[in-house]
Amino acid sequence: MCNLMLALLIFVLGLSSLEVLAQPFHTQVTSLHRDPNSSLHTITLTLNPSEQYLVDLDAPFIWNLLYWTAGRSLSEYRIQYFNRYVLSAPSSLLQSLPAQAIGVASLSWSTLSLLYQFTKDIHEITQKFSLCLSSSTDDQGVIFFGDGPYYLEPPANFDASSVLSYTPLMKNPTTLGYFIDVTGISINRKAIRAPANMFALDKNGGVKLSTTLPYTTLRSDIYSVFIGEFKKALKGIPRGKKVSPFDFCFKTNVTRQKKDESIPRIDLVLGDGGYWTIHESNLLKQVDNNVACLAFVDGRHRAEHAVVIGTYQMENIMLQFDLVQSRLGFSSSLSSFGSSCVSSQTLAITSFQPKALVVPVTKDSSTLQYTTQIKQRTPLVPIKLTIDVGGIFQWVDCGSGYVSSSYRPVSCDSPICKASGSGACETECYSPPGPGCYNNTCSHIPNNPFSSIGIGGGEMASDTTVVQSTDGRTVGKAVVVSAVVFTCGTTSLLEGLSAGALGMAGLGRSEVSLPVQFASAFKFSKKFAMCLSSSSSSNGVIFFGDGPYVFLPKVEFSGESFSTMYTPLILNPVSTAGSYFEGNPSTDYFINLTSIKINGKAVPLRAALLNITQGNGGTKISTVNPYTVMETSIFKAFVKVFRQEAMNLTKVSSVKPFKYCFSSKNTPSTRVGPAVPIIDLVMHSSSVYWRIFGANSMVQVKEDVICLGFVDGGSNPRTSIVIGGYQLEDNLVQIDLEKARLGFSSSLLFTQTTCSNFNFTDLTKKKNFNFTSSA
Repeated sequence: MCNLMLALLIFVLGLSSLEVLAQPFHTQVTSLHRDPNSSLHTITLTLNPSEQYLVDLDAPFIWNLLYWTAGRSLSEYRIQYFNRYVLSAPSSLLQSLPAQAIGVASLSWSTLSLLYQFTKDIHEITQKFSLCLSSSTDDQGVIFFGDGPYYLEPPANFDASSVLSYTPLMKNPTTLGYFIDVTGISINRKAIRAPANMFALDKNGGVKLSTTLPYTTLRSDIYSVFIGEFKKALKGIPRGKKVSPFDFCFKTNVTRQKKDESIPRIDLVLGDGGYWTIHESNLLKQVDNNVACLAFVDGRHRAEHAVVIGTYQMENIMLQFDLVQSRLGFSSSLSSFGSSCVSSQTLAITSFQPKALVVPVTKDSSTLQYTTQIKQRTPLVPIKLTIDVGGIFQWVDCGSGYVSSSYRPVSCDSPICKASGSGACETECYSPPGPGCYNNTCSHIPNNPFSSIGIGGGEMASDTTVVQSTDGRTVGKAVVVSAVVFTCGTTSLLEGLSAGALGMAGLGRSEVSLPVQFASAFKFSKKFAMCLSSSSSSNGVIFFGDGPYVFLPKVEFSGESFSTMYTPLILNPVSTAGSYFEGNPSTDYFINLTSIKINGKAVPLRAALLNITQGNGGTKISTVNPYTVMETSIFKAFVKVFRQEAMNLTKVSSVKPFKYCFSSKNTPSTRVGPAVPIIDLVMHSSSVYWRIFGANSMVQVKEDVICLGFVDGGSNPRTSIVIGGYQLEDNLVQIDLEKARLGFSSSLLFTQTTCSNFNFTDLTKKKNFNFTSSA
């Protein structure tokens, strides 16, 4: 484009001006289009969509009208610029441009570029722009002028600026374009045989980014080595016929016979120690139904630059050109976040604010733990977590393979550190910096009640998290919370957790629990509802936010009719966690249990045990304890009354951990389990009671043996009664943190539904160049 610039005449264009001084935004946005013939991208700068301008990272420009944005959607403000420098060219120079292009839009370092001229007089716009090129000719990409956030959909509220990694931008005195410091190329993490100076800017032309080349071009000396080693890495896949302009093509309609027959991973090795991973969708070009080609082109020996990164390798990633800090921000493929650069929604929709979120809950039949799965990190990784309903925070293993460009340690003096109740600061970490090891970070003590190790120190951090939204009836859009706070644990702390679990999800009464963080992020009610499935083969559910909560077939709980019973939550002023800082209150959910009745007959109890005294006593709910645990005197009195009311049951030998078991041969079955005495947990009022039927009181331990599912907790437990997971199953329990109350439905079996009857739907699957596996 430098030769074309000689033929251009600069003049001042006078346009009418609109009053926009009161506009509240700091970013401009417009759409990008992928030309089906040239595969190049054009920008919309006027109200006439048929008038397009070729996007060029090197050249001067012609432009017109843009829109203001807050990063989510178009505002009502429009602005026309005047006294701006525009370039005029004869129509003959447009012949090589995409069909609808009437000019060139410069995005270079030049002071005549779009960005520089936008920011010259409008100080709200910083000297940054972000490109998001669509891979589809049917859908629009998007470009933002100014700082983030940059919201794309789906998933809802996904801010692409939160998942960027950065590397320095370099200047070449002979061109206006953008260069980055690349020291090598690796295939499957193994560097190709090319000296680092082969990519150097001063000696070999460097590595340049270009929007005027559709595919990445490598100088022949680099290209030949790269292709040779790529072929070696692509084992067992038959070659296909060459398709111009590509030299290496192969068949994709074959059955993979071996596990190592996969597409190699390609990374650009950056001078600052980072990597730019080229996603499979940016690596291969599907040229027909049966053949894909490596989308890199031989630039020949006399190529001006060592590598020129073309648009195909930039598609569906977010690229931020920060001219103030001279750095390039780049995301991994947006498909890993369930998103893309398609901006037809970005430029037209209003912000999507979910009213509630939902996660599945699975019962582990081996450990009897309840687990869930969320997606965390950049790129996203599925994270299995054991649920602790009273846990202070989420903690995750950071000691083994934690890799994320969006990981951010929480500083000691930050408000969130203070709100979390931390009493320690990690001033110096003696291992290399990385997740779990940064200096001057907020420190906490993650706890694993299932482990012999029990506790371990860890830094507090935040990272990107993705969960599903819901209308209460089914799963909705995936939404992104860009900075969910958690604590790093050590790998050894995973001992005793469900197989594959990488930490624990704390849902407790704290400012950093997941329910509070999700509610704060999306401004919905600080409530969550938990419905644990009694089956290890079907999922239960946790809702974050208010109802309705709907289960098949059309059983709905909503509003004040959510359940027939509410009871106040009681605050225990002393922490009951396995590890805590002195002075912190308990984050467990305590309720005001005043008595227990069996078939209406009161169990004689010492009332003092049901009160909280200096942090001891009281009643709480737990997903950590599989069965309800009672202080010894309570347990003995409880069992005595139960046996008196169950004279028709035949006692048999006990089965651990239970002390009282019965033959089920002559025990009738009902809709709500074995026909055994009904247990009422009476709350703050005699009219408010949690009724427990046979399905939640009796555990089938053998084919013909059932046991009373309550356990002796000893004579001096910290908490007198802990209502365990088994007694919560197939009961819908809502924790309302704003009103400090607990709502409960009693057994859903009475309504002919269960906790496994929420309508989960399959998530959208990412399309890849995968081979059919016969392994």
